[in-house]
Amino acid sequence: TTNAAAVALTPQVACAAIEAGHPGDMLVLQGNLSAETTAALVRRARDLGLVVTINPSPLQPYFDALLPLAQIVFLNAGEAELTGGTARLRQAGVAQVVLTRGPQGAVLVDAAGTTEVAAVPADPVDTTGAGDCFLGVALASAGLRGVPLDARALRHAAAAAALTVMRPGTVSAFPTPQEMREILKAP
Repeated sequence: TTNAAAVALTPQVACAAIEAGHPGDMLVLQGNLSAETTAALVRRARDLGLVVTINPSPLQPYFDALLPLAQIVFLNAGEAELTGGTARLRQAGVAQVVLTRGPQGAVLVDAAGTTEVAAVPADPVDTTGAGDCFLGVALASAGLRGVPLDARALRHAAAAAALTVMRPGTVSAFPTPQEMREILKAP
């Protein structure tokens, strides 16, 4: 299968890879690893004081038990519906939940309330990878500014995702370094 390498990653090898992490560093996970490895990573990351961020894509049954252990969760509308929604995740202890809604924008739900950010208009060619781009840019924007996820991070992510969907491919469609410099300058 296409994810054979990810599924074959053992909990021991995966956890050894994060041992050098420091409190406040971030572990970002998706649904590519086995249930056992994902659970071991989440628990070890929490022991180390790492910020656990999960994008449950592809959605796996084991996420029900693990999502409440994350500090940040990124979901699309389908994933939100299948996991009980943003309010359920917040009640379960997730500090920040980001709901991506494609052309309807994105929503950040956290202790400050609900922050909606509009999508950047785009004529989509290929939406593959848009959610990954959104997540990466949102985290990078906030991280570079030393703040938790905020509306500015989501606006930066929306701009990057809009560029991504207007090009064919996945990684090759992501914004270039120059495009990212411009995006990250925006307020």
